[in-house]
Amino acid sequence: MDATSRQVRLPLPITPRGGAIGTVVDLSATGLPPEETLLIAFANLQSYQLMQQVTTDKDGSFATTQEVPRWAELNGAHYFFASRSDERPLAFSHPFHVTPTSGVARVSGTIGSTVDGCVDLKTPGDVLYHLTGDAGTRVAGERVTVTGRVADAAVCGGAGVVIDVAEIEVR
Repeated sequence: MDATSRQVRLPLPITPRGGAIGTVVDLSATGLPPEETLLIAFANLQSYQLMQQVTTDKDGSFATTQEVPRWAELNGAHYFFASRSDERPLAFSHPFHVTPTSGVARVSGTIGSTVDGCVDLKTPGDVLYHLTGDAGTRVAGERVTVTGRVADAAVCGGAGVVIDVAEIEVR
């Protein structure tokens, strides 16, 4: 069974997971339909932009790079996706956090659990972040605003955007 018949969206790994407008992002995917032309897009919850066409190889894989477009919302989560011409995603990335050119990220949300030293934070839009560094003693349910830098996603298992905390303010 292929990805479309299962109605499952495949992962679309990206690196890095955050950066300023103009940042070049590496994208790759496997398990897609073989030798098929797909559209690559960049999106947030309000709009999206078709960026490029790619053709998968005989194994259903591709790799490409994309630049974060000028319209991207600062300190907001955005996503890359790969689709057929109907523009319904077959593969979807984890969030990409757009920072100002300084590279300093700012995000607000509610503290969740702590796993292996990574403190979960969910935004009102249900975007998952992991806090590392000096997050202090946090309590689940606490509402905070965090300032820091986007860090390597592998530090906290890879699901959310990792922020290395410089400052945390309880709201």
